[in-house]
Amino acid sequence: MNVPFVGIRRLRADEWQLLRDLRLRALGSDPASFWETEDEARAYGDSYWTALAERLATPNGSRFLMLDVENSIGGTVFGTKKKRKRIPYRRALGSANTPRQRIRVTPCSARH
Repeated sequence: MNVPFVGIRRLRADEWQLLRDLRLRALGSDPASFWETEDEARAYGDSYWTALAERLATPNGSRFLMLDVENSIGGTVFGTKKKRKRIPYRRALGSANTPRQRIRVTPCSARH
């Protein structure tokens, strides 16, 4: 039985082109789910994508996770880490290759 490789991994700092391509694909597949347009994202230069990938790959920072299925990205989740005075706030916006695969995680606080 041949079991396919499936894993979840973080974006590496040197994968800025992959980050750009995934973002553009997501914007093109479901533009109503995002605050920016595909044209706006295409206008960003390489330095923007390089810096963003470096920030997302920094330990203890925001995260960009990918579902890796046989070396093909099957979906992504972006998590933003924000510091607040009292309550840490984390928000994740999931995306996938098609709108049907898209997930949403709503904001929540550390205290309930």
